[in-house]
Parts: sequence; structure tokens; C-alpha cells
Amino acid sequence: MKKQGRIAATKPDSKAVPSGLRSRAKEARANDTSFAQGAAPERALKKSSAARPLPRNAAHDPELRVRSAMDHMLEGCQLLDHDWRYLYINAAAEAQNRRPSSELLGRRYVEMWPGIEATEVFALIGRVLRDRVASQMENEFAFPDGTLGWFDLRIEPVPEGVLILSVDITTRKHAEIALRRTHEQLHEAQRAAHVGTWEWDTVNNAIVGSDEFVRLFDCTPAEIASLKLWSARIHPDERERVEQELADAVERGRPYDTDYRVRLRDGGWRTLSARGALFTDERGKPTRMVGTCIDVTERRKNEARLGASEARSRATLESIGEGVISIDAAGKVEMMNSMAEKLTGWTQDEARDRPHGEVLRVVREDTRAHAESPVSQVLRAGEVVGFASLILVARDGREHPVAFSGAPIREVGGRIAGVVLVIRDESRDRLIQETLRRSEERFRLVFENASLGRSITYPNGDVHPNRAFGEMLGYTAEEITGVRWDDLTHPDDVAATRRQLDAMLAGTLSSARFEKRYIHRNGRTVWTEVNTTLQRDPQGLPAFFISSVEDIGERRRTLTALQESERKYRSLFERMLNGFAYCKMLYDGDVAADFTYLDVNDAFSSLTGLKDVVGRRVSEVIPGIRESDPELFAIYGRVARTGVPETVEILVEALSMWFSISVYCPQPEHFVAVFDVITERKRVESELRTLNAELEQRVHDRTEQLEASNHELEAFSYSVSHDLRAPLRAIDGFTRILVDEVGPRLGDEEQRICGIIRENTGRMGRLIDDLLAFSRLSRAELQPSRIEMRVMADSVFRELLVTPEELARIDFRVGELPAAVGDPSLMRQVWSNLLSNAIKFSSKREGAVIEVTAAQVDGETVYSVRDNGAGFDMRYADKLFGVFQRLHSTKEFEGTGVGLALVQRIVRRHGGRVWAHGEVGSGATFSFALQQPEA
Repeated sequence: MKKQGRIAATKPDSKAVPSGLRSRAKEARANDTSFAQGAAPERALKKSSAARPLPRNAAHDPELRVRSAMDHMLEGCQLLDHDWRYLYINAAAEAQNRRPSSELLGRRYVEMWPGIEATEVFALIGRVLRDRVASQMENEFAFPDGTLGWFDLRIEPVPEGVLILSVDITTRKHAEIALRRTHEQLHEAQRAAHVGTWEWDTVNNAIVGSDEFVRLFDCTPAEIASLKLWSARIHPDERERVEQELADAVERGRPYDTDYRVRLRDGGWRTLSARGALFTDERGKPTRMVGTCIDVTERRKNEARLGASEARSRATLESIGEGVISIDAAGKVEMMNSMAEKLTGWTQDEARDRPHGEVLRVVREDTRAHAESPVSQVLRAGEVVGFASLILVARDGREHPVAFSGAPIREVGGRIAGVVLVIRDESRDRLIQETLRRSEERFRLVFENASLGRSITYPNGDVHPNRAFGEMLGYTAEEITGVRWDDLTHPDDVAATRRQLDAMLAGTLSSARFEKRYIHRNGRTVWTEVNTTLQRDPQGLPAFFISSVEDIGERRRTLTALQESERKYRSLFERMLNGFAYCKMLYDGDVAADFTYLDVNDAFSSLTGLKDVVGRRVSEVIPGIRESDPELFAIYGRVARTGVPETVEILVEALSMWFSISVYCPQPEHFVAVFDVITERKRVESELRTLNAELEQRVHDRTEQLEASNHELEAFSYSVSHDLRAPLRAIDGFTRILVDEVGPRLGDEEQRICGIIRENTGRMGRLIDDLLAFSRLSRAELQPSRIEMRVMADSVFRELLVTPEELARIDFRVGELPAAVGDPSLMRQVWSNLLSNAIKFSSKREGAVIEVTAAQVDGETVYSVRDNGAGFDMRYADKLFGVFQRLHSTKEFEGTGVGLALVQRIVRRHGGRVWAHGEVGSGATFSFALQQPEA
């Protein structure tokens, strides 16, 4: 009970120890004890009478004047003797006690307030009685009806005992509690939202920021205490723009909203989003700008969390004091206490015997017109009068908003002997009200204009959102104000959210951060991250939840894509056949000295045979590699330093293995090596080089043999041309002589035999000519040029038909034939053989048709000669282009069987191909394809 310091008013015979006077003692040795120790109070209080009548000469009796002043003080006044008995209680103290003075006067203090012995106020009164040293404290009092009252007590020693002066400060305490509650709400709101707040005094160029604001700048408050220091921390590329935006906001009176980067202690940069609102005086001149800033660096990288904390220092309100002035019937000042001296700017000695109007200069607050003196009104009305909303102009010109309470001092018989005037300075109350208003204004500004979604949710479920939260769900803030939170939440997340809220209501959690889904106005799901804190009232009961809500839909999509990409990468990484090594290069000065394996895949181990290398240096895994393979270190070090990728095939002496390596740099001083072991390939290449050398020697030897064979073939051709033709000429010549000279004497059979001999010798000569031509094709050098194929085909056809009858019998058709590049003489031989075949094999048809066409297919030009002659059986098509291969007898169609073989060899020498299609009795089509000439 002693620590409680609160005493409840109870009946005197109550045995229970009350809650007591809760005293938050602010003891101090009184500097001004003149009122208690002066002669006037001592004389006035020698006799314990609360209503002693004044003698007729009271107007000139200082004791009576003091007594009258104390009776009418707004400040409570009580006098206890050394036995703790009440000797005096003025009207103000009687109202504060809420008990008539008649119940207390003459009774002991402890008797009237049971349990008072356990309180600090009792101990303090005891010390003043014992030590005779004035003290002061604030005391909270519990009245019988359950209400509380706060009082400022000044306890001073007087000869009779102690004088207790009390001022009712309940209104001020309630204002302080409301101010503190608003401050806590603002602080918690900023802390929950991770928002830094700042204020720029445009007149004095001073910047004051919250703890979170200073943390965001990664500096001390002094390092950003002015606009110049703040600007110096902004990124040079953005400084001019941000300064111009700030100047425009001040000049044009519009909101300030921008992003910029600030330099951190470690040399890095942090991106902040700042908003501000400008405030002006009554003349429209800018006085300050208040705003917020948040860290948006992590949110723009897909993984973000914002936080804020604001701690605004507030001036502690001074205790409310009252000035007391005693004025005589002539209107002159007689006495002033220290508070009155402070308010008026006059000392008691200076003001004594001066007209009160000279000391008390009062004007009306609303009109600034001179106000009638409260003293004059009291003297005229003859009763207690109260005045409010007045301005007291001090001697030095300072103004104080005050409230007056004046009461007449009457002599015996009722004549007014003077006036006691009590002055209450309302500056502190107005300061509290203004500070409270500004605090609420800042809270609304931060809450409503925050770029992050914010909401206040009451225990009944109603939601009060800010603009950003409403926009997140497709509504205006007004449309969902008062809507229950579970009506906005995805049904599957209602139970989980309620568990979090219930845990905070139960006190097991002070705050919670969790992901949840909301339902957008258009029906889609909105993924968010919610940071919620429960605020409680002074009695500890739940007041409301304040939450910051961030839309993380894009972040979740990015994270999902990143996880999928990582999964694919890891799968590829582990399954790739090539070895993979991610390493950090270690330098000795500018020289690559060693490197550490950061990650490898399975193929690395299977290809190299090296195990458990991650986290180890290569010098540990392969001792001596730097000395045995300096070139490898040089390549890795160069790529890690310059970032320029390189590809190399190299023999690693330390492993006795050949590698094909692609090296690139993912970040400074790191490199990735993707490699394959090519030791077997190098062995095969070595063997191939040996085989190639042997093959080149064989080709050389075979070439010499072929040249010798060609010489022999040329000799054979000459022999065939010379030695075989001579007997044929002799046989043909003697047979012709025999027929010419003895023909008439020969019978028919003998003449027929001679004709057969001459026919076969001619056929044998033609066969030798064709064979020689066929053999020369492989040795003759091509002389390519542009050939107009249509002109050549038509010309060859006309040369082959020498009689008008044959021209009339054959319907010869030539389509558009694209030009070709080739040897004209050889290509003419191709047309001659194909057209002569068509003429020959269609010779037995009266209505013969020979058609020449062309088509361009897949980069080739296909030329075709079609006839409607005898045709052939496709089963024997593969024999058509062989030497001496015939599908018809010489009795049916003459020929040597070499013409189509010549066609095939010529076309192949031109890089083309030849084929045929036929049907017995329906004709045949012979085609050859050549590459299209370049444009």
C-alpha cells in the first residue's frame, strides 16, 4: 500500500487499508517560503478559526488582508498543527476534498483519512514537520465515487505546523495522458510501418528526423542537420534534380514526392522514397515541411521490407502555477506572489502602491481591445467574478493568455476593503492543446499519405484504411472504412489471421508479421505481407491493431520464377556432361597465386577424379599445380581480373590430362571453368596425324601409279585408234573392191555377205570412236561458260534431222530453259545423245512427240527430254547408263550403247546427276540436274 501512493476516501471507522494517495514525489527544497514564514500568515493563523469576523479596521490590517486573500485563493490552502489536527481549510481546499470543512476542522489528519500512514504524502508531511524544510509533490487521489483527481502539493513549515497548498491539475494530467497516448500511437504506427519522419524548418534551415530517418541515412543527426548536409549525401547524378523538386515544392506550395539514392558509410547506396507537405504562416510564408521517407531498395529487387520508427521529443509541460495579487479598495497593489511577478514582469517591491491598471495590462483575446480591469468589476459588483479568454501583457511586452478569479475582501459590516485576484496562466494548457493538435495532424499526415498500405483495425473487426490500402484492393478508403477485416480477407486465410490477432489479444504476442491474401474488388487474389501491432489503452485494454500491408504479388511471382529457374539450373548443372567449377581467385599482388573451389558439379569429380573440393584451395587439392601449370593460372587470373572470357585447350601436367576449357567471369575476382577432358581425343588426333602422313605417302605413291596407268591408257588408246582401225580399213577396202570388181559375178547370197561385212566394220569403227570419246572424258579439262540451253537444244535437234519428211513427222516442243554454266562442247554432246535417242526410239510412230522442259527445285535446274516412243521396262533402268548396255537389239534400233554412259559421265563432271523413267510402249523421259548458277 505504501508504494501505491493513492488513498480512497472512506468512512472514518473503516478498517480496510485504502488504495492511498499515489504520490509521484517530486520533492524539492522550497526556494520561496516567504508566504509560510512571513508575519502575516503566522498572525493570521494563530487562532484556529475558519470564519473569524474581521474587525472594523480590517482595511488597514495586513493580517486580515492575507486571511481574506487565502480564503478566496483558487489554490487550496490547509493548515495542520504539530498533532496533525486541521486548523484551517479555505474554500478551494474544501472543494478539492469534496468534504465540508466542518467534518475536518479540529480532527486529526490520520483519523479523517484512514490508511494515510502508508503513503508518501504522509511521510513527506512528517519530514516537513520534523525538518522544517518545504517540499513539493504531485499526488493522485481516488474519490469515493471512483473518479481520480491529480493535485500539485506544496507543503511548507509554519509556526503552527505545516501549510498545505494544493492546485487541482486533473485537467492538465488528462491532457498529458491524451498527448502521451497520441504520441505512443504515432510512435507505434511509425515503428510498425518502418517509416522515417522528418521536419525541415525552412526559416532556420534546420532538419530534425526520427531515429528511423537517421538510420536510413546511415549517419548521425548532426550529419544531416541542415539542407546543405542532407543534400551532400544524395547521389551526385540525382542531387540537382532532387534539390530542384524541393525548391519547386516550396515555391509553388505543392506536395513534395520523389525518390533518390543516399550514400552509406560502407560506400554503398540506398534508395529512399520521400514525401512531404509544406506548412505556411498566416501570411502564406513557408515555415516548415513535414514528411516521411522509406527505404525502397529491397522492394525494387524482388525480396522487400519496409520499417519505421519515430521518436519525437516533446517538451515536458511545466506545472501550472497561479499568480495572486492583493489590491486595496483604492485599487493599488499591496502584495504579489512569485508567479504573479513572473506573469506581470513586476516585482512586489516595484508594484506595491501602484495602481493595479499600471501593473495589470489586460486586452481581449478576440478583438485585442482594452479590457476592463477584473479588479474594477469586483469592486463594482461586490462578489466573486471569473474571467476567461483574456491576454495579460507583461511589463516587457510579452503576452500571456490567462483566466482571472477575483473576490472582494470585506470588513466587518460588509464594506469592501479590497480585492484578491488570482491569475491562472493558460499558456501551458494551450501549448498542450496545440501540441496535441499538431501530433494528431502529423499522425494523420503519415497515416493517410504513406505509400505503403496502412490500416487501423478495432477489436470488433472494423477497418479504417489509408488511401494506399484501399487502392491495393480496388476501393477508395471511404468505401471500405468500417468494413470488417474478414469480409476483405480470402476465405482460406481468415482462420490463420484470427489466430494471430487472438494471440496478440491474449498477450502471447506483441506483434506479428505474416503473409495473407485479400480479395480485390474485381475478384482476383491479392497476396500481401502484413505487419501488425496491438495498441492498448492506459488501463491495458486492447484499443486497436495498427498494420502495414505490402502487396507482394510481383515479389511472389518473381520468387516463383527464380525458384523454377534455380531448379532448372541446378538440374542442368548436375546433369551436364561437361565439368563445371565456380572459383574465387586469390592474388599475390597482381599475380594469380591460388584459387578456392566454391561449387562444382558431379561431372567435375567424374572427369578429374578429384573428390570433396568445395571450400578448399586448389593448392591443397593438387599440390604443386601452380609450379607445374603456370599457364593455367595465368589464364584463370586474367579472366577473373579483366572479365574477358577465354577458350583454350591445354595439357594440365599435374593431372597428366588434356582439357578443353571455356572460362568466364560472373563477378570480379571470380571465374567459372566449363571443361571437358580431351585426352583421348588428343591421342586419336596424334594417331590421325600419323595416319594422315602415311595416307599422304600412299596417295603420292598411288598418284604416281595412276599417272603411269594414264600413260599406258593413252598408249592403249593410240594403239586402239591406230592398230585396230588399220585392219578394219583393210577389211572394208578389200570388200568394197571385191564388190566393185566381181560383183556381177557374185550370187545374191555372196553380195549379202559382203554387205554384212562392210556394215559390221563400220559399226566396229563407230564403236571404237565412242569408246575413245568415253575414255577421254575423264581426262579432258572443263572450259565452263554461260550456256543458253534453249538455243543449244533447238540447234542440236535441227542438226540431227536432215530431211523435211522427218521434221514433218515429229512434233518438237521446247519450253523455257534456264541458262546454265558448263563446258559448251560437252553439254552439246549431252543434248545430242538425249535428242538422238528420242528421235531414234520414236521413229516408228507416225505422230511422234518430243518435248524438252525445265524446272527449278531446291537450288537445282532439272532439264528433261520426253518422247512417246518405244519406252523401256523400269526393271532395267539401272543398266541404261552403263557402257555397251542396251535394252533393244540393233535390229530394232541401231546404236553402240555408249551414248547414255557419255551423258552420265559429262553431267557428273559438272556436279550434277542423271536419271530416266519409262514405260514400254508409252515413251521415256530422260532428266539431268545441274546446280543453279550464282546470280
